[in-house]
Amino acid sequence: MGSKSLISLKEKRIAKMVNHAENDRRTREAEERGRRQAEKILEDREDMLFNEIMNMHQGTVDTYLSSAISGAVEKGNC
Repeated sequence: MGSKSLISLKEKRIAKMVNHAENDRRTREAEERGRRQAEKILEDREDMLFNEIMNMHQGTVDTYLSSAISGAVEKGNC
Protein backbone atom coordinates (compact mmCIF):
# COMPACT_ATOMS: atom_id res chain seq x y z
CA MET A 1 0.00 0.00 0.00
CA GLY A 2 1.40 3.37 -0.98
CA SER A 3 1.52 6.45 1.18
CA LYS A 4 -1.34 8.06 -0.79
CA SER A 5 -3.53 5.05 -0.05
CA LEU A 6 -2.64 5.20 3.65
CA ILE A 7 -3.41 8.90 3.76
CA SER A 8 -6.72 8.29 2.01
CA LEU A 9 -7.65 5.54 4.48
CA LYS A 10 -6.72 7.73 7.43
CA GLU A 11 -8.76 10.61 6.03
CA LYS A 12 -11.76 8.30 5.61
CA ARG A 13 -11.38 7.01 9.16
CA ILE A 14 -11.13 10.55 10.48
CA ALA A 15 -14.19 11.59 8.47
CA LYS A 16 -16.14 8.63 9.89
CA MET A 17 -15.09 9.55 13.44
CA VAL A 18 -16.09 13.18 12.87
CA ASN A 19 -19.48 12.14 11.47
CA HIS A 20 -20.01 9.77 14.37
CA ALA A 21 -19.09 12.50 16.88
CA GLU A 22 -21.44 14.98 15.18
CA ASN A 23 -24.28 12.45 15.25
CA ASP A 24 -23.65 11.77 18.94
CA ARG A 25 -23.66 15.50 19.65
CA ARG A 26 -26.93 16.02 17.77
CA THR A 27 -28.50 13.10 19.63
CA ARG A 28 -27.39 14.44 23.01
CA GLU A 29 -28.65 17.92 22.13
CA ALA A 30 -32.05 16.53 21.07
CA GLU A 31 -32.29 14.54 24.31
CA GLU A 32 -31.41 17.63 26.33
CA ARG A 33 -34.03 19.71 24.47
CA GLY A 34 -36.57 17.03 25.29
CA ARG A 35 -35.60 17.09 28.97
CA ARG A 36 -35.79 20.89 29.10
CA GLN A 37 -39.19 20.84 27.38
CA ALA A 38 -40.51 18.25 29.86
CA GLU A 39 -39.15 20.29 32.77
CA LYS A 40 -40.80 23.44 31.39
CA ILE A 41 -44.15 21.67 31.03
CA LEU A 42 -43.88 20.38 34.61
CA GLU A 43 -42.84 23.80 35.91
CA ASP A 44 -45.78 25.47 34.12
CA ARG A 45 -48.18 22.89 35.57
CA GLU A 46 -46.78 23.40 39.08
CA ASP A 47 -47.06 27.19 38.69
CA MET A 48 -50.68 26.86 37.57
CA LEU A 49 -51.53 24.60 40.53
CA PHE A 50 -49.76 26.96 42.95
CA ASN A 51 -51.70 29.93 41.59
CA GLU A 52 -54.99 28.05 41.83
CA ILE A 53 -54.26 27.08 45.44
CA MET A 54 -53.24 30.62 46.32
CA ASN A 55 -56.44 32.01 44.73
CA MET A 56 -58.50 29.49 46.71
CA HIS A 57 -56.74 30.47 49.95
CA GLN A 58 -57.22 34.15 49.18
CA GLY A 59 -60.91 33.52 48.55
CA THR A 60 -61.15 31.65 51.84
CA VAL A 61 -59.46 34.51 53.69
CA ASP A 62 -61.71 37.06 52.00
CA THR A 63 -64.81 35.06 52.93
CA TYR A 64 -63.63 34.63 56.53
CA LEU A 65 -62.82 38.30 56.96
CA SER A 66 -66.06 39.40 55.34
CA SER A 67 -68.01 37.07 57.61
CA ALA A 68 -66.11 38.19 60.71
CA ILE A 69 -66.58 41.88 59.88
CA SER A 70 -70.28 41.40 59.09
CA GLY A 71 -70.76 39.54 62.36
CA ALA A 72 -69.01 42.25 64.32
CA VAL A 73 -71.06 44.99 62.62
CA GLU A 74 -74.32 43.11 63.29
CA LYS A 75 -73.43 42.79 66.97
CA GLY A 76 -72.60 46.48 67.09
CA ASN A 77 -69.02 45.95 68.17
CA CYS A 78 -67.66 48.33 65.53
